[in-house]
Amino acid sequence: FDKNMGDLAVFLGFLTRAQMEELLDKQNSGDMALAEALVAKGYITRNEYDNLLKAYRQELGLTSDLSDKNNLKRDIISIYGLDEMKNTDIYADYVSLFVRNSIRFVGDDFAFTSFNPERDTEQECVIWQDISGKQQLRTAICGSQKAFNSFASRCAGKDAFDCTNRDVGDFLNLQNGLYAANAFAADSSRLSLGQIDYTQNELIGTDRDKLIIPLSFTFGKIYIYIVRV
Repeated sequence: FDKNMGDLAVFLGFLTRAQMEELLDKQNSGDMALAEALVAKGYITRNEYDNLLKAYRQELGLTSDLSDKNNLKRDIISIYGLDEMKNTDIYADYVSLFVRNSIRFVGDDFAFTSFNPERDTEQECVIWQDISGKQQLRTAICGSQKAFNSFASRCAGKDAFDCTNRDVGDFLNLQNGLYAANAFAADSSRLSLGQIDYTQNELIGTDRDKLIIPLSFTFGKIYIYIVRV
């Protein structure tokens, strides 16, 4: 189901609507992820949450160890059919690095979800950065302002109301800097990073050679966008 975690919990009978709203109030006031609130309120244990997340990833065919580079890259290629696209290795290397950086700096409370490739989509917030050199890439992080604030608050270690889009830009710059370093280590390719740009209500194209992958965190969806230019 394409529903938020709280709505799913009510739909499946794990929570009442009142309980879900109470949890969301605590999440919004204290910037606590819904999964953390479920544990804090005693509705599930930490061990139960970890087991549920592990079982969900296994159901999707994901490796249980998302830090394993080779397994993660293979999973991403399989789930999103990247072997049918041009630039398979480039896209898979970039996305798997993004996932590992998200786990390290943001958290692992996310799931891979599908994206409708049949139409363009308007994103409320978009942070862009181009990569030039042997590889010519346009990369971006997209999402709602609420998702941006929560994403930034985690990786910057701030309260959500203190965060700016610059904090998301810093994460993208870090991601792309590490990607460029990996490319140099692999075959001495020298890649340069462009300026960070921010736009609002941007229409993101979904042509065959463009890749958009949503990471559904407990606070909302963050979209990875990458295209070979």
